[in-house]
Amino acid sequence: MKKHLIVVFLLLNIFANAQNWSTAWNGGVQYYLAGGSVYSFRITKTDTVNGWLRYAFSPLWFSNRKPGVSPWCGILNHTSKVGQYMLTKGDGEEHFVTVTGDTLLLRTRTELHDEWIFYTYPNGAVVKAKVIKKDLVTVVDIQDSVKWIELNYYDSTGAFSAKDYNGLQMAISKNRGWLKRFTMNEFPFYETVKNSLDSLVGLSNPNRGFFVNYSDAIYNYEVGDEWCYSRYASETPPKEFALIKITGKTAYIDSTVYACDKKTKWEDFDTSWFTFEQYQFSIMNTNNFETPFWGVQIGSIDNIWPFVKGIRANKYGSDSCTQVGSDLGGYYQYYVFGVDRYYTYSSMGGVQWNNKSITYIKKGNIVWGTPFDFGALSTGHFPQAGIIQLYPNPVKDVLYFTQPGEYTVYDLTGKQLLKENHTTQLSLSHLQPGIYFITDSAGRRAKIVKE
Repeated sequence: MKKHLIVVFLLLNIFANAQNWSTAWNGGVQYYLAGGSVYSFRITKTDTVNGWLRYAFSPLWFSNRKPGVSPWCGILNHTSKVGQYMLTKGDGEEHFVTVTGDTLLLRTRTELHDEWIFYTYPNGAVVKAKVIKKDLVTVVDIQDSVKWIELNYYDSTGAFSAKDYNGLQMAISKNRGWLKRFTMNEFPFYETVKNSLDSLVGLSNPNRGFFVNYSDAIYNYEVGDEWCYSRYASETPPKEFALIKITGKTAYIDSTVYACDKKTKWEDFDTSWFTFEQYQFSIMNTNNFETPFWGVQIGSIDNIWPFVKGIRANKYGSDSCTQVGSDLGGYYQYYVFGVDRYYTYSSMGGVQWNNKSITYIKKGNIVWGTPFDFGALSTGHFPQAGIIQLYPNPVKDVLYFTQPGEYTVYDLTGKQLLKENHTTQLSLSHLQPGIYFITDSAGRRAKIVKE
């Protein structure tokens, strides 16, 4: 018998149909105890009830770390708790949850005009997201349904207030995931603590305000699906990684990785499906540090969607474990295998400050993921087969091709914007920043990012 029922009203998905609107799941709804510990659960069964998804889970664990020389390290403790605890949900609301309960209900649809809290400032002001439009559009030759989500700011009294990002719109495709999402300079990044958001994939840090990407969720799990999420915070709770692979209908969470306990050593890491690779990066081109990059080379969607790779940069600390390099400072470059360019980060919002958090989910041969710059979808590597060879990408003004030919530029709705014959370059300076598609006379295509 079900003893308790936890009903969490989350407008989690930008879904027209709970089984079809699939983008990227962040590894579970994350809660924080008032004391800073992490609340998590093991999924044992799922089913749907009238458009809602029901999770059954057992047992419930509260995970934290003993105080040590570093908040990232120390000894991991698992403590089973009973009774009621105050939890802070990602939208900033506080809930009392009976942890002996075994069922969680999540709302899995949003429709036109639905509105929810997307971001909560520490002072109680919020950014609300609202579905303002639904379109049937053609992306090159792919017809799909798209929802447009608009953001607006409301102060701590609930009154609408002026912000530069008011009216900012994002677009999510039913079968292709994000078509347009905000970039860091568009969202309340400079206004919190002059730092990057502590998590870029929909989780949150209660010390810095809350960032909740409700649409990044997937609920039609199948055996063989896998996903990864990571959470970082400069204070508490400590960093957490979860690498999850569905191995059976009643054994959903396969392995969990917490912070390192020794240099470059990770606990419970299943290398059969997730890979390590060693890289080096330099600080101001003077000092080198060994850097484990965690992640896996992931395939593309329809040969036009980007590869995604997880990254974690560390330096050797003075204690017995690999520390997050929050004290490195300066600027540095790093190069990721499978990505055709260098990425430069500073101490204000770079990997060495709050790290780069990458989420992906794999269903069969299809993968969704978060691009490196969290911009409108990818500044990374595109698969070469059947793809037009061009550079630079992203592009500011002139786009160059390695072979002369007939090239046509389309926007996300499939509208033709530009066409040139027998050329090796296109001037795109008149186009607005965003994502565009290019085709050639041979039927090849490519996706570009206009800065």
